[in-house]
Amino acid sequence: MAAPVHILSLATGAGGLDLGVAMAIGSTRTVCYVEIEAYAIELLAEKMESGALDPAPLWTDLRSFDGTPWSGTVDLVLAGYPCQPFSVAGSRAGTDDPRHLWPHVRRIIGECGSPLVFLENVAGHLSLGGHEVVRDLQGMGYRVAAGLFTASEVGAPHRRERLFILAHSERGQLQRWGERDDFHGCGAGPVGHHHHQGWEGRRVLRCEGPNVRAPWPPGPSDAMGWRDYLERWPSLEPSVLRSAHGLAHRVDRLRLCGNGVVPDQAAFAFRELARDLLSSLT
Repeated sequence: MAAPVHILSLATGAGGLDLGVAMAIGSTRTVCYVEIEAYAIELLAEKMESGALDPAPLWTDLRSFDGTPWSGTVDLVLAGYPCQPFSVAGSRAGTDDPRHLWPHVRRIIGECGSPLVFLENVAGHLSLGGHEVVRDLQGMGYRVAAGLFTASEVGAPHRRERLFILAHSERGQLQRWGERDDFHGCGAGPVGHHHHQGWEGRRVLRCEGPNVRAPWPPGPSDAMGWRDYLERWPSLEPSVLRSAHGLAHRVDRLRLCGNGVVPDQAAFAFRELARDLLSSLT
């Protein structure tokens, strides 16, 4: 059995990138998480206790995290660093935004010397700040592949377009992972190139049997789909809550969902970008 890929997870959120890479690679082990949001930290602790995520130390401030002690022990750095400096929903102030944490992510990557880096951010990062990230990685000796991927490409009823960036500095390391059976065999269904295979909106998995739940609920305008879905699983009917019913109590959860990464989408992006990099090596 192949040794697990050791991961350093920065700006972890709910762990969507970690789960997605585990789907794509197969055997992974997260050795440290870095996350500042209180609710996300609580959720990560619960997931570690339940076994859904690897138990590991959790650091609460990316800006003060020192990657030097992890030098030589980390194979892959993950980072879904804050999107507000680049997002339409934010100020799009770029480097002037105090939430601009890419310089710290870049510093940590350099300190730990990871041979592989996988990043995620909003689509708006492509036109603001994304090219600087690519240039920084190339200046550090990495080969880089990047692309926009949507959750609907893996069957979700929503688009959630995100920019993913994959970079590697050691040719042999990437080839070793790419040749593994579990790299090609794990993840969300069959994979075609995201620009050309017509995956938009396709339901990848079908539910069979009375006790198997569909991987994705129908879209908001799919009335017939919701009827069939709720006939089979009536307990999953969504509720709309007024402020008197605790809307403020759920703000942290809603923000985490809005910032979160769909693991299937991350797995798909990782595998496609890895194939692009592997093909460039031949």
